Amino acid sequence: MQILDDVLALQLVDNIRNEIDVEQSYNKLVEMCEHIIKWFLRKYSPIIQKYDLIYDDVKQEMYIGLLQAVKHCPIDCRKFYDWLMSYLQGSCLNYFKFNTNRLTPHSENKEKRLEEFKSFSLNDNINEENEYLDLLEYHDYSFSDFLEH
Repeated sequence: MQILDDVLALQLVDNIRNEIDVEQSYNKLVEMCEHIIKWFLRKYSPIIQKYDLIYDDVKQEMYIGLLQAVKHCPIDCRKFYDWLMSYLQGSCLNYFKFNTNRLTPHSENKEKRLEEFKSFSLNDNINEENEYLDLLEYHDYSFSDFLEH
């Protein structure tokens, strides 16, 4: 079983570099790498759950890692999979490094975030704030939304 078709992936990277069907090439590359990103999410699930991190944020960081891998991939690269894995791993670990140091384990985290949110809120309606926190945690971002910003 082939995890990632390196020949096709490198062709897509070349298309992106040469500005040939950039959006289609990115979309195809994301589609090809989606199972790898899901694997990383499963691998780091205990850390994500322990610190009450948001899966979509970690996933977005891995999309950034994918973009960085494309951007910095050497022209003579033969194994895009190896190159990609190092960037995805680095983006995950970097995200955890900067986000787990300031968070408490999840039992206290939601209450702490709620208190921080209340201190900046102009509205005293606690139910509205809880709904807003839930929307922040469960919003589904697509890759095309990410490219537009």
